[in-house]
Amino acid sequence: MFADPTGLLKYLGAAGFFVPIWLFHLVPLLVVSAPIWLLARKRVNWNGCDFAIVLLPFAVWSALMLVHGTGKTLSNLVEGLIIGCVAPVAPAVRAILGRRLNQKATACGLLLGLCAVAASLWAFVPALPE
Repeated sequence: MFADPTGLLKYLGAAGFFVPIWLFHLVPLLVVSAPIWLLARKRVNWNGCDFAIVLLPFAVWSALMLVHGTGKTLSNLVEGLIIGCVAPVAPAVRAILGRRLNQKATACGLLLGLCAVAASLWAFVPALPE
């Protein structure tokens, strides 16, 4: 074959491992968020940051796991599901606030907050027993 001095192929192969976990992440996220997105569409002007919660927080967590997952076990993959359970807070907050605040800034702030939660889960949850 060919040499891979950067180790990129290793990361691409491991990224495929996270796809099924991402699908489990989507279940609680979409079950709660989809009705909020539909029912509050007249109350809130949804933008790209609102829908980026489907992928971006999980991508932050999985990238951190790929870059430095030493000391973590397979039981730590439940962190991806936890992110999916926490993420519906963002559309709920947006629906409650409505148009009272700057909508784009609020959506981006909530997205950054969810990414911080994902990074915190990676950083502060120790290796769970299998």
